[in-house]
Amino acid sequence: MTQPKVLVVEDDEHLVDGIKDILQENGYEVWTAINGEQGLEVLRQQPYPPDLILSDIMMPRMNGYEFLRAVREQIEWVGIPFIFLTALSELDDIIQARRMGVEDFITKPFDPNELAVTIDVKLTQFRRGNEARKKKVAEIKSGILTILNHEFRTPLTYVVAYAGMLRCDPGTLSKSDLNSFLRGINAGAKRLRRLIENFIMLVEIETGEATKKFEQQQETLSHYRSLVEKIQKKYRDLADEKQVVLEVQVENNLPPMRTYPQYLNAALECLVDNAIKFSDKPNTHVVLSVTGDRNQICFTVKDQGRGFPDYETDNIFDTFYQINRKKFEDQGAGSGLAIVDGVVRLHKGRVTAQSVLGQSSTFSMFLPTHMGDSQPEGTRQWSAQNLRRKPKILIVEDDLHLIEGMKEILSIHDYDVMTATDGMQALTLLENMPVAPDLIVSDIMMPHMNGYDFLRKLRQDSKWDTVPFIFLTAKAEPEDRKMARRMGIEDFVVKPFDTRLLLSTIFGTLKRWEELGTVWRKEVEGIKYDILKILHHEFNTPLMYMIGYADMLTSDPENLSAEDLQQFLKGVDNGANRLRRLVENFILLVELETGEAKENFKIRQNFFDEYAALLRSVQVKYQSLADEKMQTLQIDVAGPLPPIKADLEYLAAAVECLVDNAIKFSERPDGVIRIRAFSDSDQVGISVEDQGRGIPEQELKNIFGILYQVKREVYEDQGAGSGLAIVDGVSRLHGGSIGVQSVFGQGSTFTLLLPVSRLDDDPF
Repeated sequence: MTQPKVLVVEDDEHLVDGIKDILQENGYEVWTAINGEQGLEVLRQQPYPPDLILSDIMMPRMNGYEFLRAVREQIEWVGIPFIFLTALSELDDIIQARRMGVEDFITKPFDPNELAVTIDVKLTQFRRGNEARKKKVAEIKSGILTILNHEFRTPLTYVVAYAGMLRCDPGTLSKSDLNSFLRGINAGAKRLRRLIENFIMLVEIETGEATKKFEQQQETLSHYRSLVEKIQKKYRDLADEKQVVLEVQVENNLPPMRTYPQYLNAALECLVDNAIKFSDKPNTHVVLSVTGDRNQICFTVKDQGRGFPDYETDNIFDTFYQINRKKFEDQGAGSGLAIVDGVVRLHKGRVTAQSVLGQSSTFSMFLPTHMGDSQPEGTRQWSAQNLRRKPKILIVEDDLHLIEGMKEILSIHDYDVMTATDGMQALTLLENMPVAPDLIVSDIMMPHMNGYDFLRKLRQDSKWDTVPFIFLTAKAEPEDRKMARRMGIEDFVVKPFDTRLLLSTIFGTLKRWEELGTVWRKEVEGIKYDILKILHHEFNTPLMYMIGYADMLTSDPENLSAEDLQQFLKGVDNGANRLRRLVENFILLVELETGEAKENFKIRQNFFDEYAALLRSVQVKYQSLADEKMQTLQIDVAGPLPPIKADLEYLAAAVECLVDNAIKFSERPDGVIRIRAFSDSDQVGISVEDQGRGIPEQELKNIFGILYQVKREVYEDQGAGSGLAIVDGVSRLHGGSIGVQSVFGQGSTFTLLLPVSRLDDDPF
């Protein structure tokens, strides 16, 4: 295990030496600086940030307060815990430090043991928080994969199934069966198209492309009735299927507005689609209405569906977010409300959501007219920039007068306060809360269950183990402080307390957790954006290919000749199968990029030596594609080969990607693609050699990057640019490597090298 690293920023050299000795004796690596300015320089020069910063306040050139502000302004340093070590003991100084969100405040002269304990506790606390955040990120990744897997595979499955049945023997089908199958193909294709269009729009919003389009292509809209009636017509069949009445209501004499109709239409369709989808009871109504005044137009969609609880309001506009996915399997991909939010931001408007669980939901988009004044930037009425929900604080205290006083003070400062008179009552209250509070402030000495026991119970439960916790108590002895710190509390306020100190401590703690939440949200948003980017590039071409043939099939099926029917079905089948392979590759690529594959590999790896069977299965799968391109697939296994530890599913996917590329880029007829397995010292190699177009030498270093393609502007048949990224990821997952040799214009050989394993090794 690597040594934890602490940056000590202090202008007293003797004190620095003493602190350094204490920390090194306790197993820490210590970096030093004499003021904030030098501290920033140390942070910039190091290849990785320290695990903790310990800083004086009063220093020349840049004091501790300025240093802390500078650190917290950099996203890569926000997560570093920060402790002030200072001689300042005035209440105003302590209040300022607390308000800034420092992790702790140690007053000079200090007990060396207390310093070591404080640092150890803060590092343990942050490690626990980071582990909890990583777990949450992993859950989000897994959820996204589940959503995408379900949403893409479901329509693909029935497109492929219907096309397959029709191709087998269409002549024996009745007209009604033929039309039914063709409608199934068309419905699946259109559902896939909606998915892709939504994901592309999200990419445009996230990258700023939507802003450019909006600025360049916006136009004046005044025919609101025409807009909403088109949407009503489009969704009539879906509404009838769900036994929902879809109504439109448009106020007369509304002023015109500036908009990009494609985006506005998409946002309204997302709201209507959701409203119908989540209307579970028959004979209910969905109303799409347009109202407004000279300053704004309000588009509202109201349903009588399942609704959602208040505490979900903060999350529903996030990409891929879904409410209770495990219970409701009809939720879609979680992109609709994210599009609504993005479109509203483009208009500099706002969106509101009101809901009664089990009864109804109402979504309203308020968009400025070009006649009135533009509304301020900001979208959701509950966002941090606008009317974000009040932070929830649980106070646990047996003094009823003190509870009432604190509740009054905190309510004045816009906190939502809940109370309990002992730890046991607090646990009961928490069990009945749909979401954990943002902060807990607790006394220590209480009947039934004291503060220490209450805190222990919280830290043993994953629902509450990361909720920030402040002790508020008359127990002010050093041993009490040490015990509280060892238990991992955020802070310790001594009774009787100054109200300003309590408020600054609460504010600073919540501010700090908000900063850490920002880091976590950026990580999650980065994952989502990467996924959207891959989707954008991957799926459009085969989808359009499939939809084109599906449209031709359904335009006039009764007058199609048997030959045309077979040709169109073959087009649908090819497009659907290509799309299915893309879905499988995409899911694997996302698993590799998000770390999900690493966890799968730990569970699924096993000894493997069936190389001939693996290569034969790949040959069979790609034989028809090879025949189409007039290529011969040859397999060659060089004798009995030693076993490797492998995840067979991932290994097969990597080999398939190599073979797929080899066929795709082989342009000469009667070419040979050779797939070999061989032993190379302490490694097993699997190589794929083609006689295709080859790769220019200057491109070789880039080809394993996600979405990278060689001379895309010249070659339009390259696919998504994900195959070699998958091969690279799978090779690293197995502790191996991927190599390439290529002569431009003559061919390429890709070789996957994987380490040999002894049979007496435990694969797990």
